[in-house]
Amino acid sequence: MIPAAKKGKFEVRYRDGVCELMEGRHLWMDLSEREKKTHSKAIKDAFGNVLIGGLGLGYVVEEMAKKQKVTAITVIEISQDVIDLVAPHIVKSKVQIIKADVFEFLETCDRYDYIYGDVWPSGHDKWNNLKEKFRRLALQKSRHVFLWNGQKTKERKS
Repeated sequence: MIPAAKKGKFEVRYRDGVCELMEGRHLWMDLSEREKKTHSKAIKDAFGNVLIGGLGLGYVVEEMAKKQKVTAITVIEISQDVIDLVAPHIVKSKVQIIKADVFEFLETCDRYDYIYGDVWPSGHDKWNNLKEKFRRLALQKSRHVFLWNGQKTKERKS
């Protein structure tokens, strides 16, 4: 369980018993049943060497790490504040967390068996532009790419 805490512009808080990750007044993620459901297919389908774009509250990492079919997980998180708030409270086996921009990381990284993108726009980026950029880069590194909220990409042909 992640304790309520604040670091920089981010805060982990509890509202009505539900853990939330806030950036200022903006909700980034919560651990409601509705939110967990948006990740369920990605968690179910994950296998092998997994890359996750975005740490959030660590729920996806924790659930994927429980699976025997998942051998390693690399999480790319751009915010050191989020890493500092969440990383100490999640499972360490199989998991490596790297502070980096996921888009830059995808341009130079090795291949992965499964890639899950749980990234959110900041500044002027629009959601559709962001997910399309992620999809384009990720499909160069894996045949199995899944985006947050149940958006599976087309598998790239071998």
